[in-house]
Amino acid sequence: MVGTEVDPQLSALLGDATSEIDVARKNRVFCNRNLRMESIEMIGFDMDYTLALYHQDKLEQLSIELTLRKLVEKHGYPEEIKGLHYDPAWAIRGLVVDKQFGNVFKMDRHAYVGRCYHGFQELTQVQRRASYRNDKINLSSDRYEWIDTLFGLPEAVMLMTLVDWLDRSSTTVESATYTKLVNDIRAAIDEAHRDDTLKSVIKADVSGFIIKDPLLGETLHKFRSSGKKLFLLTNSLYDYTDVVMRYLLDGERKAYPSWRNYFDIVIVGGAKPAFFNEQRP
Repeated sequence: MVGTEVDPQLSALLGDATSEIDVARKNRVFCNRNLRMESIEMIGFDMDYTLALYHQDKLEQLSIELTLRKLVEKHGYPEEIKGLHYDPAWAIRGLVVDKQFGNVFKMDRHAYVGRCYHGFQELTQVQRRASYRNDKINLSSDRYEWIDTLFGLPEAVMLMTLVDWLDRSSTTVESATYTKLVNDIRAAIDEAHRDDTLKSVIKADVSGFIIKDPLLGETLHKFRSSGKKLFLLTNSLYDYTDVVMRYLLDGERKAYPSWRNYFDIVIVGGAKPAFFNEQRP
């Protein structure tokens, strides 16, 4: 009821009330459609950020450090970019990068750009309209990059910081454009993931980078006990997958001598999303 005060005793009583299934909020699953689990025969899991949760701040710091090193050593950027301040708080999932203008923005499902930054400078409403009101934003265009994973957050942070640096710096990078800057950052960060530069550090200190959920083994066991088949599908290669999954699951339950015993199928090097939309074995 709008405008009425709730009796403090009633409020306390309601606060203590429990439902038939009283699950702590942090353990609840919120969904926007019903799913009958009895009709599901097989359940699949990704590894990174699904079964393996990372200490995000530490992983982002490592990713930025290694990417900057490659930008300097392989792409001709000056040493001074290593000394800039890269604040992870500047990025969230769902951002869009505009290569042409060097902007990072957030838009809604109607492609309306609500907030946009060029470096650390927020664009005014007039500036936003001039850049994005007349042309429909097509995320499949080469002009745009979508930051849709947690792995991509350092990329957005580095871009905003380096755009700010590039605009005010007397130091020039050969053929410096915003598009080149975005492409160089993407190439460097992809290489750090691909050539084991990043993952070799994580493998050497798994507990320092990955959060071990004590309920993971029990949860997978409950799925199997109810007749479900389980599979793991990850883009990581086997050497890294094995190290991470052994840390998470080996020794958790006597019925599962190895982490592989939890899964009916294990697919590594999956190359998602191409795994789903291309004809690959």
